[in-house]
Amino acid sequence: MINKLITALLIFVFTGFILPTWGMAQNPDITDLPDDAHIIEQQAFDLVFVDPDNPALNIDLAKIQLRYGNYKAAIGSLERILISNPSDANAQFLLMQIYMLTGNHIDARRYANRIRVSELATNEQISTAEQIIARMDTENRPFLFSGFQSLGGGIDDNPEGGSKSNRALIGNIIGTLDKQAQAEEFLTTSLMLDLTARLENQSQSQIQIRLLQHLRDYSHYNDGDLSSTGIVANYMHPFAAMRFDASVNANHVAINGSPYLNIYGSDINIAHHLTSRISGTLTTSLSRRVYKARQVNASLQTGHSYLVRYRISHAYDHAQISGYISTEYTDATAAWERYSLRRVGADITTDIMPGLTIFSASYSTRDHAHLNPAFGSTYRSDIRRDFTITHHIGLRGLATPEAGETRLTTRASLRNESSTIANYHRNSGEISMVITRYF
Repeated sequence: MINKLITALLIFVFTGFILPTWGMAQNPDITDLPDDAHIIEQQAFDLVFVDPDNPALNIDLAKIQLRYGNYKAAIGSLERILISNPSDANAQFLLMQIYMLTGNHIDARRYANRIRVSELATNEQISTAEQIIARMDTENRPFLFSGFQSLGGGIDDNPEGGSKSNRALIGNIIGTLDKQAQAEEFLTTSLMLDLTARLENQSQSQIQIRLLQHLRDYSHYNDGDLSSTGIVANYMHPFAAMRFDASVNANHVAINGSPYLNIYGSDINIAHHLTSRISGTLTTSLSRRVYKARQVNASLQTGHSYLVRYRISHAYDHAQISGYISTEYTDATAAWERYSLRRVGADITTDIMPGLTIFSASYSTRDHAHLNPAFGSTYRSDIRRDFTITHHIGLRGLATPEAGETRLTTRASLRNESSTIANYHRNSGEISMVITRYF
C-alpha cells in the first residue's frame, strides 16, 4: 500500500514536470526550420563570413544554431545584426525568446520592452512581447503562493495483496492460493501548498517550500485508510542549457490515524538540453524509512535506499517520447531484505486527441543477495511489469490543460508481479478519476 501511495504522489510530480517541458518544446518560432532548410551550420557561417552585415543570413544561421542547441552561438549571431542595425525587430524578437528559454529574464525583459515600442515590429511580435512581460511580472514576484486541491476516486483490484490462483513457492513445496480477488472502492483527496521565493539574480534562481497532504479512504480495506503528510524544500538554479535542482523531504504516513512510517530523503536533479528537441535528466536520490508504532520485525525494509536514474526525452510536433533506466540499492535490518532493483521504462505523451494522453510502461527486477531462513536455499528474485494510461483534460477549454487550469485526470493501470519465493504470482489493476483545481 505504501507503494501505491508513493505512486499517487508521483503522478502530481510527473504531471507538473511534463506540462512545462511540453510547452517549451512546442515553441516553433525559435527551434523549427522550414522543411527545405538543408544548409548545415558551417555552410551558413561561411555565407555570413562573406556578407557579415546581411541580417537574413545571420538569422538563418541563428536558427540553425538553435536547432542544435547552441544558444551562445545563436545569441552571438543575432547580436551581430544589432551592431549594424540596433532597431532590427526580428533579431530582438529571437533574442527575447532565447533569453526566456534559457531563464535569463533580465535580458528577455530588456528586448521585450524594445519590441513593445518598436515601429518595425509586427503586431504579433508586439503582442508576444506584452504577454511575456505580463508573465514575468507574475512569475518574478519575490514571493509566489500557489498550490492545488484534488478530489477523486476509483477501484483497486484487491489492495490486500491476493489474486485468485496465485502460485506460492515455499521451500520445495509448490501450492496454490485460492483467494478471490476483490475489487475495493476508494476515495482520494490531496492538497498541496507551494511558497516560492525568487532570488535576485540574472538566472532567476528560486527556493520552494511545499506541503503535501494525501488521503486514500477505502470502503472495506482491512488494514485501514492511508494518509500521508509531506514537506519538501527545493533549490533550483537554471543555466544556459541545463537546470540544477536539489531538495530535501520528509513524509509521515499513518494508517487509520495511527503513525506507521516516516520517510526522510534528498534528491538532486540535473536536467539538460542535448539539442532543441532532445533533453535529459540525471537523478540521484537517498532516502531512509523509519517504521513507527506498529508491529515491527527484522524483515521490514528499514534502512536506506540509494537510487540513480537517467531519463531522456525527444519532442515532436504532437508527441514527446521518453525513456529511462534506473538502479537502486536498499539495505535493511535483516540481511535477506537487502536487494538491488533495476528498472527500465518508457512513455509517450501526445495531444492528438483532446487533452494530454500519456502511455507508460516499465519493467523491473529485484534481486536479493542473502538467503531468508524461511525459504531454504532459494534466493528471492522478483519481476514487475507496469502499464499505465493517463489522460489530462482542461475543463475550461476541453483541450490540453493550460497552466493553472482546472483539469480532470483519468488513469488506468495494470500490474503483473512474480517471484521465485513470494506468496503470489499476481495480476492487479486500478482505475481512478481525479479533478484537480489550482490556485
